[in-house]
Amino acid sequence: ITDVSISLDLMPKSSILNQLQARVVAISKPVKGYQFVSFDLATKTMTARLTAHSVAHLALKPEQLCYVCFKTPRVLPLRK
Repeated sequence: ITDVSISLDLMPKSSILNQLQARVVAISKPVKGYQFVSFDLATKTMTARLTAHSVAHLALKPEQLCYVCFKTPRVLPLRK
């Protein structure tokens, strides 16, 4: 998914209404300023491309709890 925001806390006063608690499961090495971060969301795994700056700013690490926030039109179905 692109166009997601990651937060360490819920954002009750935000226009982004879809805020799902998730656990970081994997973080790729930086490539051209971006990193892929995989999250467990209940029974599904989601991977998002974040800037390396954002990963460092949030100090994301495996097993960390956070919130994956997105607007509904940006969710794309998984293609098999």
